[in-house]
Amino acid sequence: LFKNAIDFIELLADDDPPYLTARKIGLIAINDSKTFSAMSNSVHELRAWLAPTHVLLSGGDYDADLSLTSPTGQRRVARLVDEVLS
Repeated sequence: LFKNAIDFIELLADDDPPYLTARKIGLIAINDSKTFSAMSNSVHELRAWLAPTHVLLSGGDYDADLSLTSPTGQRRVARLVDEVLS
């Protein structure tokens, strides 16, 4: 999914400003913290600002209806959202 999003961002190359220049980006990964490095590099290459909080969630953070039920996960997502929106 992330790779597809990056591919479509190429459509913003001719915009003024290009790509994601000066936009805030937050990263959330499910089950694999190793992806943060590649995602961070991509965000920087696309000229965006990366939120300092990265959120790693796992299947145990969700209930059967896929609602985020983990208090820690909820706090980290809320912090990330606050960083991106402020």
